[in-house]
Amino acid sequence: MKKIQRIYRFLKTDGSIFKTLYFNFKLLPFRDACKLPIAIGRRVEFQNLSKVKIRFVDGVKLSMFTVSIGLNKTEITSPRTLWSLLRFEENSELCLGEKVTIASGAAISIYKNAKLIINSRVVMNQRVKIFAKNYVEFGTDCRVGWESQIYDTAFHLTYIKEKNIIKSPYGKVVLGHNCWITNRCTVSGNVFLPPFSMLASGSVLNKDHSNITSTGNLFAGSPAVLKKTGIFRIFKEKKERELMKFFGENRNLQYIDAGPDFDIMDYQIAF
Repeated sequence: MKKIQRIYRFLKTDGSIFKTLYFNFKLLPFRDACKLPIAIGRRVEFQNLSKVKIRFVDGVKLSMFTVSIGLNKTEITSPRTLWSLLRFEENSELCLGEKVTIASGAAISIYKNAKLIINSRVVMNQRVKIFAKNYVEFGTDCRVGWESQIYDTAFHLTYIKEKNIIKSPYGKVVLGHNCWITNRCTVSGNVFLPPFSMLASGSVLNKDHSNITSTGNLFAGSPAVLKKTGIFRIFKEKKERELMKFFGENRNLQYIDAGPDFDIMDYQIAF
C-alpha cells in the first residue's frame, strides 16, 4: 500500500516512470536498480549517462524514490516549461545520500574526472545550478534556495601580471552539514563553509572559511563575510511546521521567547 501511495505522489509531482526505470537500470547494479531509489521527473534531460559512475554514501539503506530529481512538491515558478539537465563527462562520479531532493530546473554538470557528493537529506529548490570540474560536496541536511549556483571553477584561465602566474581553473567546494544557501547566491572557487552556517540572499561566497569554528554563522555580501554568529535555521520539518502554524495564527507577533530550556540542537535533523 505504501509503495502504491509513493507511486501516486510521484506521478502527481510530474514523475516519469520510463525515465526513472531507464536511469536506475542504466546506472545502478541490478539488485539496487530494482528498488528504484532514484525518481526522475518528466522534464529531465540526460547527456552522456554512460560516462558517469553513480554510487551511494556508505550506510545508506536504499528504498523507492529516496532520491528525487526534477520533481516539485512546492513550486516557486511554474514547472510546465522548466527542464532539468543532468550532464556528465568521462569518468565523472555522482555520490548520493538518502532523502535527497533536487527540484525542477536544476542544471547539474559533472566534468571529466570530477566528483559531486550530495549527502543525505539535502534539499535544493528550483533552478539551482551545480558545476563540478573537480570536487563539490554538500554536507548532510544542507538546503539550497532557488536560483543559486555552486561551482568549483573559474571556467577560464586568468593571468596575474603582478605575480606573473596563470591560475588553475580547478577549485574545491565543501559545504558543511546543516548549511543553508538561500536564494540567488553564488558559491565559487576554493570554498569551505563551516557547519551550521547560512549565506544571505544574493551573496557571493568565494573564500575558504575553514578557520571559523563558531556555529550559527551568518555570511553576507559580495564577497561574503561573517556578519553574525549564533543564528540557526530550524531544520526539523515537524518543529518548523508547528512554529509556522503558530506565527500564521498570530501574525502580529514578531518573535516569541524560546524559553530557558530551549536547545537549538533539538531542532536540527542530524542531532
